Amino acid sequence: MSAAPLWTSAAMAEAMRASINGALPHVVTGLSIDSRTIAPREAYFAIKG
Repeated sequence: MSAAPLWTSAAMAEAMRASINGALPHVVTGLSIDSRTIAPREAYFAIKG
């Protein structure tokens, strides 16, 4: 069973006032702030600190 999408790539880019450059998955199924735990179709956010 696959995870339900949290966001589409387009909606995430719009929320961050960003543009999509290159190939991205259509949906994002998870978020991570730890690059060691990132999985396919998840978005990674770097946090300074």
